[in-house]
Amino acid sequence: MKLLDCTLRDAGYYSNWHYSDSDIQQYCEIINDLKIDIIEIGYRNPPSEAFRGSLYYCPSIVLKKFDQILDKSVEKYLMIDFKAVTNHDENIKRIQSVKNYIDGIRFAVDADQTKGLNNFIKSVTELDLKVSINLMYGHKYLSGDLSFDDIKNKIDIKNIEILSVVDSYGCLLPDDVVKLMKKTSECFPNTLLGYHGHNNLNLALSNSIAAIESGVEVVDSTLGGLGRGAGNLRTEDSILALNHYHKKMCDS
Repeated sequence: MKLLDCTLRDAGYYSNWHYSDSDIQQYCEIINDLKIDIIEIGYRNPPSEAFRGSLYYCPSIVLKKFDQILDKSVEKYLMIDFKAVTNHDENIKRIQSVKNYIDGIRFAVDADQTKGLNNFIKSVTELDLKVSINLMYGHKYLSGDLSFDDIKNKIDIKNIEILSVVDSYGCLLPDDVVKLMKKTSECFPNTLLGYHGHNNLNLALSNSIAAIESGVEVVDSTLGGLGRGAGNLRTEDSILALNHYHKKMCDS
């Protein structure tokens, strides 16, 4: 099992991705103390006219701070919302300029907007960076509105490090998550699976445990549950629950 903390990126919807040096220092120290496996620092977006904090863009001068403070065992990812990618070459150059400070890129992917994704993924892997996918709108795969078979045809899965299914609207119940992850694992049997839950129904923890019991090996969470909308699984809860779950498995 691996824990992926995406506090700074997800909570950016409330902080406008603005974090002081002391915020970054404290966050990194917490991540080190908690022995978190992977973090998602922020977005790597092009310049915009509206004011956004530094973690909306993640320039090298900021990423250096994370590289200096975090334990070397912590993997560092940046997020790119693929539907917002309009220029392949410019975006790759933007990633290339910071590649020495990160381990990989996570793509938020809408199944209806995947044109050019495989070429982009190939370009990222050629930079010796890992690629992970956050597959949005997980409930639509459960209802049949979207198909994993269709995704399998659209995405070259061999270049994907982690395929995470997102309960984008926080509308799933634990039984739904079990069914959803079963469908995912059947379609992608040799792929490392992840789960990103939201807490609209106060079920982020229960759903994440259901995902783990269904074979998921990477779980997303945020400190204090901070995140878009109703928030996410709390990293604090995930650590306690996973310790309990691990003990239960060892005792059985």
